Amino acid sequence: MEAAEKIVSEGQAVLGTLKDLGKVTVMPVDPGSREEDLWDSLIREHHSLGYKNLPGRRIKYIAWVGEQPVAALSFSGSAPKIEVRDRWMGWSAEEKKLHRSRLVNNSRFLILPGVRIKNLASHVLGQALRRLPGDWEARFDFAPWVVETFVDPAHYSGASYRASGFLRLGQTKGFSRKGRVEYAYHGQVKDLYVAVLDPEFRVKGGFLPKPAPSPRRTSRTVEDPKAPPYQPLVTRPAGPPHRIVLPASYHVAPDLLSPGEDLGEEDLDVLTAELRGFHQDFAPVFAKPNSAEHSRLYLLGLLSESGRKSVEPIALALSGPGGVRNLQRFISDYAWEESLMKEIHQKKLASEIGAPDPETSMFTLDSSEFGKKGTESVGVARQYCGTRGKIDNCQSGVFLGYVGPQAHGLIDARLYMPEEWFGPGFAERRKKTGVPDSLTFATKPEIAAELLKKTTDAGLFKARWVGVDAFFGSSRAFLEALPKDLSYMASVRANTRVLTKEPSWVLPESKGRGRRPTKPVLTETPVTVEVLARSVVWTEVFRPSDSFGVERVFVARLPVWRVPETSDDPPSSPETLFLFRTEAQHEAHTTKYVPTNAPESVSLDTLVTVSKLRWSIERSFLEAKSLLGMDHYEHRSWNGWHRHMLHVFIAHAFLQKIRLRFKKNFSDPPPGPPSGRGGSPPSVVFRGLCADDPRLLPA
Repeated sequence: MEAAEKIVSEGQAVLGTLKDLGKVTVMPVDPGSREEDLWDSLIREHHSLGYKNLPGRRIKYIAWVGEQPVAALSFSGSAPKIEVRDRWMGWSAEEKKLHRSRLVNNSRFLILPGVRIKNLASHVLGQALRRLPGDWEARFDFAPWVVETFVDPAHYSGASYRASGFLRLGQTKGFSRKGRVEYAYHGQVKDLYVAVLDPEFRVKGGFLPKPAPSPRRTSRTVEDPKAPPYQPLVTRPAGPPHRIVLPASYHVAPDLLSPGEDLGEEDLDVLTAELRGFHQDFAPVFAKPNSAEHSRLYLLGLLSESGRKSVEPIALALSGPGGVRNLQRFISDYAWEESLMKEIHQKKLASEIGAPDPETSMFTLDSSEFGKKGTESVGVARQYCGTRGKIDNCQSGVFLGYVGPQAHGLIDARLYMPEEWFGPGFAERRKKTGVPDSLTFATKPEIAAELLKKTTDAGLFKARWVGVDAFFGSSRAFLEALPKDLSYMASVRANTRVLTKEPSWVLPESKGRGRRPTKPVLTETPVTVEVLARSVVWTEVFRPSDSFGVERVFVARLPVWRVPETSDDPPSSPETLFLFRTEAQHEAHTTKYVPTNAPESVSLDTLVTVSKLRWSIERSFLEAKSLLGMDHYEHRSWNGWHRHMLHVFIAHAFLQKIRLRFKKNFSDPPPGPPSGRGGSPPSVVFRGLCADDPRLLPA
């Protein structure tokens, strides 16, 4: 400590370790305070970039040892345009305009001259990242999702950033902003690093990472036919004993949106022939040929590049103004066998993506909301809207998905009807929107259990696992209603209380005053899962990643029991509490808590593998909304909502079918010049085609 006090006054070097230095505390600087004057002077005098006003919102921090500063850093507005970052984020121009405030820049970082303490920089950065979301939200009313920073490779290695959980994305192109829209080339290429503060930021923002563009092969490209193919990391590296490396066969969610090269006319012929045959399988659903044609046009509209995929834009684009009313009536009023269509869809989906080995497959259940402005749509009410993160006017549906080793899809859904809709005041509205008279109120967990039971009874899909989020995972009634041959992975919130031993009850001893106790109490005091996570031994796991090839995560497990409400409750079965952290979460001590009823014999490797499968339904929602107009509908009736969703499921299944076909055909191209075919289908299958294109006409 005495050495640290000489940093500013005498400028003497401070050497040693963090332990030698003493406790380091990172604190935000209040605007206009004496600490801000100190921060400004330190940066002005010692930082290579000097001092200037930081853009937009900003927070400055000083790292203190006692009353002496040892480091200064700041976070402010992000760079408006960086190609490698924007591709990694996955946002469109409009999405970036909407959400760029959630991306902040570590604009200054300074360890004071003379301070040469090993690991101090990463220690300060780690503290700042843990504080930043809460401090930013307290000051600006929202929390950031991602932090970016730039490192000059000519002078710095970036080791401190990597040690504190930052990921190197690549390099900038040597341009700087000049004015509002112009950029000037200066040639100073910087390394770009990012740190994820909210692991679910892509789900919340509604975007996916885009892969890096592949280098274009030329006729002069020579490939060594004897060169061994690239193999991802599959062997156990040297390191601590608590380390696992998962094999390459580990399920990585397929990237439906990967853009390959433009497809040629031959490939488009293949796609259109596939669609004709694909839709002809649904012919038994329709009693009249015109209904089958309306269904085909609606499916084609969902697969098209149209910016808006409700009935009117689809009809105007594919059949002209005269087709709008007929297409509206087809979705809402016409008589056709919706249940048979769903049955055919499920059989086709099971044959396409179903897994012969149930151990590698999972049923996924989740709700999704659709914001509405009016009050006339079926089931609309002020309720929690996940897409907006608040209570708002919306509809909410419960969805059942399935994920196998190669692909994922949506099986079934049902619109959630708030309890108020079953009161006498809504009788006229129920009649107007076509709500079945036999329908009674059911909670979302009850709807989810019913959808799953109906699907498992049909026996089309083989799966060992069920994955749900904390809303469903916190419902004991839902978990107890699940089929007994399925094992669940059911997330819970951090404040969920559990026991570490089998529940036992005891009657408290009388204290000699008042009434004698008659109500038994638990012998063990319940503890939250958050508290339990603080004392576990973490296992380091290397697993394949959707975006980065291989990622490092940390996991642990321990036996727990749910807390019974009374001593009369039936004995609870033990669960395994599976704890999961990404590398950034591990640094920030942020944990995902996932109880499972899987047997103790299930390996930790298996739990790590299947824990990722649950997110496939979030990916299905994102694909269906961003590509297929899942949330574009304007139907107000019960039939309209369910029939629209069914067509979206079918369109999504068709995209999965095409993706698997192209993957099979083109995943291993022969050496030589490019063939004009990409390894993945385009995100928009039918671009610029009209309904009268000969390739799209019924056979």
